[in-house]
Amino acid sequence: MPAYKNKENGSWYVVTQYTDWTGERKPKCKRGFATRREALEWEQKFQQQSAGDLDISSAVFLLENPVAISMVFHISPSRSTTVFAALEPISIPT
Repeated sequence: MPAYKNKENGSWYVVTQYTDWTGERKPKCKRGFATRREALEWEQKFQQQSAGDLDISSAVFLLENPVAISMVFHISPSRSTTVFAALEPISIPT
């Protein structure tokens, strides 16, 4: 889907649809992107996540999501950012 430019403040936004867990189609609008490319990249990533067919390894998912780290390692969310910071330098083979 296309990205749109907000004429009032010059930022970009996207409007897309996804199917929730009940099978109902719902609209999703995300605003405030500085560039059109950022908006389209976010939309593509959101569509992949909502489709449920992510093509990333679990290690990459954990590195990109501090909250997931807290859930896997059973630590408080406030400590997950510390764990996240400690794991950043680790290189993961793909």
